Amino acid sequence: MVISLPEPDGIPAAPGGAAEVPGREATAKVLELNARRFWHAFALSTEAKLAAVAAGVATLESEFLAHVVLPGNRTVIDELEPVIASAYRSGQRPWISNAAGRGAD
Repeated sequence: MVISLPEPDGIPAAPGGAAEVPGREATAKVLELNARRFWHAFALSTEAKLAAVAAGVATLESEFLAHVVLPGNRTVIDELEPVIASAYRSGQRPWISNAAGRGAD
């Protein structure tokens, strides 16, 4: 899995007393609170995925497939997002070859 913290400009300010702290300390405090919020949300979502797998609602592969890293250091979702977007724009089902060299049925 590849996990990146959102860019500081893309994160809404965290609630709390950061505005009361001047300058750099305020920025550092906001960034730390936002990072903590990100990791907390990540932990909750991962826990939910694993609970679904444990209950038999989903498979481990289906829950984490988008995040599998392929050769070339790109994830499945990195590769498929443009294909899916193009299919919706064109209205045509994409042809995706599999490892055996056969296309989608």
